[in-house]
Amino acid sequence: MTGLKDGWKSRVEKSPIGQKKRPAHCSRGRDFSNGVRGKFYRKGATFRLPVCLDEKVQDDLTAKADAKRVELADLVNDMLRKSIDLVEMAR
Repeated sequence: MTGLKDGWKSRVEKSPIGQKKRPAHCSRGRDFSNGVRGKFYRKGATFRLPVCLDEKVQDDLTAKADAKRVELADLVNDMLRKSIDLVEMAR
């Protein structure tokens, strides 16, 4: 298995001789034999990382964003920028 990250190797199922190995997260019911590699690849596209907050944290931040009349994402981004700046200044 060349070209795979070490963490991914451990999740590959063992398969009977003559069959291709399938990653553990792929269900047996899916047929990718007619799949097209790179069909949805877009050069230069950026991935926007979804972030999941704990319920209490989200509730607190939502209340602060509402009080300031700003979007939750804007409040969180501002807080993270300030935190990053503080860490950079401490170095």
